[in-house]
Amino acid sequence: MPKPSLISKAAAASRRPKPLRFQAGASAYRTSSGRSVKAPNRYSPSLQPQQHVTSADPTKKFTHVANQLEVLDLASIKAFIDRLPANSLIAWDLDNTVIEPQQLIGSDQWFEAFMRFNIAKFGEDNKSAAIKETIDVYNYVHQHSEVTAVEPGIVALMQELTKSHRVIAITTRGKELVAATFRQLSSIGVKFNVDGNANDNNHEIYLDQILLNSPHSTATNSVIFAGGRSKADCLKAYLNAMGIKPEAIPYLVFVDDKKHHVENISRCAQELGIPSTCFHYRHLEHKIPLVHLPTAEVQLRMHQAFGKFVSDDLAKAIATQLVNKGVKLETAAVTVVETAAAAHETQAAPAKKLRMG
Repeated sequence: MPKPSLISKAAAASRRPKPLRFQAGASAYRTSSGRSVKAPNRYSPSLQPQQHVTSADPTKKFTHVANQLEVLDLASIKAFIDRLPANSLIAWDLDNTVIEPQQLIGSDQWFEAFMRFNIAKFGEDNKSAAIKETIDVYNYVHQHSEVTAVEPGIVALMQELTKSHRVIAITTRGKELVAATFRQLSSIGVKFNVDGNANDNNHEIYLDQILLNSPHSTATNSVIFAGGRSKADCLKAYLNAMGIKPEAIPYLVFVDDKKHHVENISRCAQELGIPSTCFHYRHLEHKIPLVHLPTAEVQLRMHQAFGKFVSDDLAKAIATQLVNKGVKLETAAVTVVETAAAAHETQAAPAKKLRMG
């Protein structure tokens, strides 16, 4: 299919509605298609119709529905959840929604940029090699990386929600990162509901079987690791594995920073007959254009050499030193010796008060 021209892209962009920052207690919300929807006093199946709204943007691949909303902060989501019936199912994405790494490398925006870099490096005909290279580095980073909460209020919100709702997570991470993920979540105090009547090991195996023995997908302690599979398929498998009938879910809320996941879970909820609202959470969207791959590459090499991720500022300064010396910053080209030497020079320079960490 031919790519749209710059003119058609510009025309489509002019028709695309600007995101609406929701305010607590707001009388209306804007759907992902730009349609304003009046907020009812109470959220229930009868008051939240699954009405289809066709987007005016011809570049969109999906039909948008009125239960998809765009938000920029947790306060807007909390104001909505406060009106939900008890025992609702609230599902969260993790990366760039609940947690983010303390440095550039390992972030969602870095992952996407690094994937594009590797596809260009290996070629369109060898995408499997590009994917493997990207995921191998991603997994290495998160085995060692510390994280921070995307918004300070997320820990308190989770603690509050688990008292009256079933709270789970659905992440694109694979089963290789199960232990690392729970270490990261625990470090900031985030916990999800654990069903005391379920054997985690049993339903973990059962979930794998439902997903056609996917080698990278699993679920444990109320966190679903999609491992490259559709989040919608994983949610269905999880509900089956846990013996949760759709009719037993009074309401589903899903929060994710990726629009296509929001659309897929929204469709999944409709297929299952579960009343739902899916939030496209855009709090960190401003960081996407700021990805500087040489900075991330230096962070990777410094950790491999010294077991520590350096700050974004220091890594960028080191990258600049290397480029000025004519070193081509590709993963295979930067040596430990060159990186360490540049780090020493950067830290020794009196004009730059940059620190490790």
